[in-house]
Amino acid sequence: MMDNQDLWHLELAVPQAQAGPFTELFEAVCDTVLVQGLDEDPIWTVQGWVTGAPDQAAVTATVALTANGLGIEQPDLIIAPQEQRDWVAENLASFHPITAGRFHVHCSHHKDSVPPNCLPLQVDASVAFGTGQHASTRGCLIALDRMGRKPPRRVLDMGCGSGILAMAAARLWNVSVLAADIDPRSVAVTNLNADLNDLRTRITALLSEGYRHPMVSGRGPYDLILANILARPLMGMAGDLARVLRPGGRVVLAGFLKQDSNRVLAAHRARGLHLIDRVPVDDWETLVLGSPP
Repeated sequence: MMDNQDLWHLELAVPQAQAGPFTELFEAVCDTVLVQGLDEDPIWTVQGWVTGAPDQAAVTATVALTANGLGIEQPDLIIAPQEQRDWVAENLASFHPITAGRFHVHCSHHKDSVPPNCLPLQVDASVAFGTGQHASTRGCLIALDRMGRKPPRRVLDMGCGSGILAMAAARLWNVSVLAADIDPRSVAVTNLNADLNDLRTRITALLSEGYRHPMVSGRGPYDLILANILARPLMGMAGDLARVLRPGGRVVLAGFLKQDSNRVLAAHRARGLHLIDRVPVDDWETLVLGSPP
C-alpha cells in the first residue's frame, strides 16, 4: 500500500488552451503531474501530488500571476492532504490488459488469458509509474514495436518507474538493459517485475539522479535510450542524454502532452538530434529521435 500520510494533492480546472502554463507551474511544485481533458473539452483539469505540505500562499500567488498574465480569471485552486487509499487494490480492480503493438500488458489476475503470438509483460499495480494503462507508456511500447528486428547492443531506461520499458526492450530484442530512477521504490519495483517476467538476468536497476551515477556513463554509449518522464526534466537532461548516446543511436521520449511536444523536440534538436517518428496516443505524444551517424 502506498504511504499517503504526507502526500498532498493540488488541483485546478482551466481552459484547454491555457493548460500548458499551469502544467508547467505544477511540475515546478509537484512530484507527479496529471492533465486530463479531451480535444473537444473546453476545460481541462490539472492535478499534482507532492510529498510534504506545499507553500499554499506561494502556489496560490503563482496561480494568480499566471492567470493574470494569460488574461483569464483566476481558477479555483484545491490544495489538500491526499486521503488514505489503497492504491494497489484500486488499481488491480480496474486494471484491464492492454495491447500496444506486439506487447500485451497484464497483471497477475490475467496471466492465464494472454493471447498467442504476442510479447507478454506482467506488471502489477504498484507505487511506481508504468502499468501500460497510461497513454505515454502505450506510446513508448508502440514506438519500440515499430523499430524493427535489429537489436540495439546497449539500452538505457532513464526514469524506469515500474521497469515496463526496460522489460519491453529486453523481451523484444533479448538484450541487457540498464534501468535507472531517482526513486528507490521504482528501483525495487523494477527488480520485482523483472523477476515476475523472468528477465532478472537481463535488467540491472539502480538508483541515480538523472545521468549522475557512474554506471550510467560507464555502460555507454547507448544505442537506445528510453525516457518516459515529464517535459521539463526531459528538456533539462537533453545535454546529458546526448553525451551518452552513440552516433546513430535512437531515443524514445514521452511523458508530455501533444502541445508540449515541440518544446521537448527543440531542446533535443539543439543537442544535435533529429526527429524520426511521432506516436500520438490520446492527448499525449511519444517522440522517436536519432543522432547523426
